[in-house]
Amino acid sequence: MPSNVAPVLTAAALWRDRCLLNEGAIFSDEHLWTAEVVQQLVTFYTEALDTGEGDFFSKLEKQLEVAPPETSKLFAEMLWVTHLVPSVRAMGADTKRHQIRTVYAWSGEELDPAHPALGEPLDTGLIRPGTAWFTHRWREMVYFVLMLRDWYALDRASREKLLEDPFRHAEWLDGRTQGGTRMLPHMLSYLLFPETFERSASRTHKQEIVQGLIDHAGLDSEDIDYGDRVAVDRVLLQVRESLGDAYNAEGGGFYAPPLRERWDSSFAEDPDSGESSETDDEAWLRETFGSAKVWLLSAGPGGRLWPEFERYGIAAIGWDGVGDLKAFDSRDVLLDALRLEMQSANPTNSALACWEFAHEMAPGDRILARGAGARVLGSGVVEGDYRFSDARDEFQHVRDVVWDSREAWALPEGLSGPVKTLTDMTAHPGWLRQVFEAKEGADSKQTPQSVAAPRPYSSDDAMQGLFMSRASFTAILDSLASVQNLILQGPPGVGKTYVARRVAYALLRERAPERVEFVQFHQSYSYEDFVQGWRPA
Repeated sequence: MPSNVAPVLTAAALWRDRCLLNEGAIFSDEHLWTAEVVQQLVTFYTEALDTGEGDFFSKLEKQLEVAPPETSKLFAEMLWVTHLVPSVRAMGADTKRHQIRTVYAWSGEELDPAHPALGEPLDTGLIRPGTAWFTHRWREMVYFVLMLRDWYALDRASREKLLEDPFRHAEWLDGRTQGGTRMLPHMLSYLLFPETFERSASRTHKQEIVQGLIDHAGLDSEDIDYGDRVAVDRVLLQVRESLGDAYNAEGGGFYAPPLRERWDSSFAEDPDSGESSETDDEAWLRETFGSAKVWLLSAGPGGRLWPEFERYGIAAIGWDGVGDLKAFDSRDVLLDALRLEMQSANPTNSALACWEFAHEMAPGDRILARGAGARVLGSGVVEGDYRFSDARDEFQHVRDVVWDSREAWALPEGLSGPVKTLTDMTAHPGWLRQVFEAKEGADSKQTPQSVAAPRPYSSDDAMQGLFMSRASFTAILDSLASVQNLILQGPPGVGKTYVARRVAYALLRERAPERVEFVQFHQSYSYEDFVQGWRPA
């Protein structure tokens, strides 16, 4: 274990004993890490999230300004725990201290800048986690709060047992809300059990290490469930033990040469072994899609569902027999249901696809619809939450999607990608960059005239494939000429959005998706938000 991480691990042990076990505090003799104070954070932070404009701390201050003082103190100490993770190359020690002291001061009390916990433990750090750690900080903190709520619902004896068993504790962490998708559980496992877990917050890196070095442990890569973080961590430990002294040859474990060269094809030796800086591909992904995820979705066998996806503005997956996916509160329960439905011993990929489609895919994410062979049929943005549509004959798990790119293009040679029903490709920015550059290359092959000239669109075009009479469609166009508004009524999935697009194109007299916008209303979307984005205080 590198000597520079010793102060961090000593601090983590202090946090474990004073806070997780004894419900105390890091910066005082108060009792802050308790069920009662955590519940205040649930009320004033997780249940009152501000997703509007503004930076993390300005919005946080507004959320906590009406909360009891101890709430700000606890949040400051939680920040201290998360700030043990980034190295000083990723986040300066003074920045860490300033943020912690600022949040603590919202309680009305000042934190002593000479406090030992603000000293050496924040001067080093563990890894350089990349921009996702910071841009998704609010998500990591939501996970942290909800995890603590569940932790303090346990009695002390149960907590002690969990802290005695590294893998049981890790499974417990992953079982909390969104535990499988967050970076924090990886680092909490390392902070509490550094002899068992790797100093990494990257799920992708862990998978690549196993795939590159598994031969040392005498295991078969095909037998590993790569969607199960704890299963991968178990194999990592076996690989580490099989390597013996080679693991600690340079003090950096899997992140130091010569081991890193065996699993990381893009490796360039870095004096901060174990740290992950942002690559050019990661920067491209962040600049192109921000915090949105990018999913690769099969449009059914041979891409046969694509015309339906395009026509109705949806994306859908199968496994209809298990019913509404929102009824399952964990992936393990869903996996058991799929075992019965599919008569399969271990349908882990199917369970992962269903879980991610219903629980992790979010409005604003992008979907690539994959067809037969190495082809992408279209690209769109998720605009609705998951719903179970039992009125459909098949593929009843549905999300609304605005397919803003409907021209198919071929994947680059040798870049076929996974063949699963649904895959989160955000962890593979290099693959995504090549795919979208291939799309740009295909688009550029059009003649200048075909790019510049609009595509004329008439009522005859609108009627092709439309499930209403020409008289009804003409009546809609005529009414809009005078009243300038229209209500299309019907249950989800009957094609209201599809009709609306046809109406818009007919009015524009050209098929111009870039000139058509959609606004989705929901229960919390108020009149003031719609009219001018202003809400009285």
